[in-house]
Amino acid sequence: MYVATDFGVYRSLDGGQTWATANTHLFDRELTSIAIDPVTPSTLYVTTVSRGVYKSTDGGDTWAHSSTGLPSGGASHIAVDPTAQSNVYVSAGNPTEVFQSSDGGATWSAAGLTPYGPIEAITVDTNGTVYVGAQYEYFLVKRARTGSSWSITASTNDADVHAILADPTNPSKLYVGTGSSGVLVSTNAGSSWTPLNSGLTELDILRLQLSPTGNTLYAGGAGGGVFDYEFS
Repeated sequence: MYVATDFGVYRSLDGGQTWATANTHLFDRELTSIAIDPVTPSTLYVTTVSRGVYKSTDGGDTWAHSSTGLPSGGASHIAVDPTAQSNVYVSAGNPTEVFQSSDGGATWSAAGLTPYGPIEAITVDTNGTVYVGAQYEYFLVKRARTGSSWSITASTNDADVHAILADPTNPSKLYVGTGSSGVLVSTNAGSSWTPLNSGLTELDILRLQLSPTGNTLYAGGAGGGVFDYEFS
């Protein structure tokens, strides 16, 4: 288990009972996000406030700067293609835009998307479709793995998107955590959205995660609470 913090990476080898730092050669330890290769979990990426992207291939024992082609400065969100792991996407620059790598972060190039507001979330589904959410834009922007143009989804109930989660067993099924409309779900790759807010007492959602079985959806709120939704 890994967490990215303002003081670097913390790693637990015992299911979260104890934690230790894992920051060797990580020269900017104020982190903004972390991504783990789903096939090779010893490969990790972190984004930093001032030095772009770092990558580890040994489970966090050591890190190497991995920002060739990115603008100078920080990066905010990163995602690995779950079925083509050499494809990685990151938001960076000012204004923020999406950059892509096809060689596991060794080099980066602009992906042709500069949203109106700061990017808040990036995810990739098992078909390789990239989804991006940004402040002040009440929809997702998406692009196929081999595509060159971006398109928008249906409106996310007039709320900006803070988190995006693609169901690993059904790429047409998406969940988003929004700033004012709670959790929304789509079963048609974003063509329409339905609220999924039963039992949710906070509507500003920052993080989403499915349990390993896929039976439980966890939502982290801006106020610090964590909610779970059990699928029947």
